[in-house]
Amino acid sequence: DNKTFVEDALRVYRAAQFAARFGFTISPETIKLASTMDLSQLPKDRIKEEFDKLLLKSSKPSLGLDALDDMDVLRKYYPEIYALKVTEQRPDYHAEGNVFLHVKMVIDKASDIIKNFPDIKDKEVIMYASLLHDIGKPLVTKIGDKGYPVQPGHEEAGVEPARKFLSKITNETDLTNDVLFLVEHHLTPLAYYRDKAGDSAFRKIINNYGMRRLNLLAAVSEADSTGRLHKKEDGTIIKPGNEEVTWFRNRIKEVSEQFGVSESGKIKPLITGNDLLGLGMKTGKELGQILSDIKGKQEAGTLTNKEDGFDYVHETYLQKAIEIEE
Repeated sequence: DNKTFVEDALRVYRAAQFAARFGFTISPETIKLASTMDLSQLPKDRIKEEFDKLLLKSSKPSLGLDALDDMDVLRKYYPEIYALKVTEQRPDYHAEGNVFLHVKMVIDKASDIIKNFPDIKDKEVIMYASLLHDIGKPLVTKIGDKGYPVQPGHEEAGVEPARKFLSKITNETDLTNDVLFLVEHHLTPLAYYRDKAGDSAFRKIINNYGMRRLNLLAAVSEADSTGRLHKKEDGTIIKPGNEEVTWFRNRIKEVSEQFGVSESGKIKPLITGNDLLGLGMKTGKELGQILSDIKGKQEAGTLTNKEDGFDYVHETYLQKAIEIEE
């Protein structure tokens, strides 16, 4: 009933998530009415509840994004996303068209990928990161040497507009930090594949980010890679595969299993602080520096087991300390 529809502005968001979840078609009259309603006073947590349902409970969340666009919500309240509609991409790698069309394909792919993640928080991070992963493209798009649009550095450029979008719907620090990390690094799996990164690079990235974030990163990268169309040189349009991200996942798994992973999801250290204290060393800045040194050697592959680690400590630090005292 359009007369009662205007009594609760949240119904605009609810209509969008219903469209996404149940395939409902919103009537032209309701769309027109919704576009005139003021949504600016709605509480963040209520808005996010509806976004969560749109993204997490639908097999085709792109329908909800289209509904929000039809009701003029994106233009008025989320210009960061609305700008994607007028941001073109290179026609071979993104034969589907502009960034908005790409993002809709990505979130639809992600809605299937999250079925492999039992934790609801992980699902949430993947979906919001998939929605926002290319939000930096409008800020950096230019025409390249070959005459088509290029977006160098769009990953880093997307951090602040992604933060701005999230600040409108949530105060959840953990969610925001995880999503911003994925936005900034969503091309890392492709770069590692292209460079055929070795064990050392993977040990370092596992230590820097942890297995949880890397698995989330692989999920978003998969949605990004497969949520597009590719035009071959002969003009044929194909759906790309997922070779790069599969390789990245396998390499993370191989390296983590080879060297062991702690409860924090990082490579188990060869030598711990307690080990150094057991050798008679004292707590302090120097202890931290020694642990950092050993960590670097472990990541580089020059120290591969605990015995080598102890030998290195004796030769590099304890023996030198004895010589200085003498």
